[in-house]
Amino acid sequence: MPFLLKASLLFFRVHLFRYGRIINQLGIFRVLILAGLLILALKATSVPDKLLWQAAIILLTILQLHLSRKDQILLSNLGLNSPLFFMLSYSLAVAPFALFYLVSGSYKTFFMLISGILLVSMLKLRSKEGFRLPVFSFPVIPADAWEWRAGLRRFAPGLFLTYLLVAVFHEQNFAVPAAVLILSLIAAYFQTYQEPRAMIEAMGLSPRAFLRRKWLLQLLLFVLIILPPVVFGLIAFPDTLRPVILVIINSLLVQVFSVSFKYAGFQPGNDISYAYALPFLLNFAFIIPVLLPLPLVMALIFSIRAHHQLKLSGI
Repeated sequence: MPFLLKASLLFFRVHLFRYGRIINQLGIFRVLILAGLLILALKATSVPDKLLWQAAIILLTILQLHLSRKDQILLSNLGLNSPLFFMLSYSLAVAPFALFYLVSGSYKTFFMLISGILLVSMLKLRSKEGFRLPVFSFPVIPADAWEWRAGLRRFAPGLFLTYLLVAVFHEQNFAVPAAVLILSLIAAYFQTYQEPRAMIEAMGLSPRAFLRRKWLLQLLLFVLIILPPVVFGLIAFPDTLRPVILVIINSLLVQVFSVSFKYAGFQPGNDISYAYALPFLLNFAFIIPVLLPLPLVMALIFSIRAHHQLKLSGI
């Protein structure tokens, strides 16, 4: 068996065990919610007219996992930091879906999935020592919106590409809802790092006032970044107002949930990007009618837990 294939199988098995441990630590309640969401999402998107959406979600997930990998140095030392290795690894992960698309005769979706895997695999990872982000400054953003200052510096190219996609597909009425969805995914990811306790105490607010301030900042800044594509959509496609509003409302609820979810299990300096799967999936609740109230319910539940956790932490 070729070395790269053996290595891909080994790393694939290691990551399966890793995600198994993470799921085991989430607790039975969150596991059941995630399992239910996954089953409903798969069922709703496994119909012919939704397969392209399903493939797009899979590719977004693979891209997020690829860009958040922390084994760059190990892969480089083993000579595995190459597009071929990533292509084999990610092909193993999406093999059941690719086979399903072939059997169901959805060749367009199959080629879209394979092409996306090839493009993601071409994004070669570099060690942190050799990687430098371009310097972006956002002085207009309030100082207590530290997640946004750090997040926009990291994901400014992603925002630019999203706006570029709207410009490229300006004749397609799905461009604006897709842009709002992508921007919602990015904004929710800003909340996956829990700041040091001193940063919260420096604000001098009660737990309730602190949460209100963070919700307000998250919502206002999210509205600002989606404003350009939404205004364009209202001008270019006034008859598609209804689906755009549906996506916006769902995304706003997810932003409230992402803040509450972050502080519901607050541990200073902790990285909770491993738990991003829940807000990620909630962003797609608007696709499945039965899940439409879920972001609101989850936001209410976790806002109560966040307030309780901040009080227990003595903040």
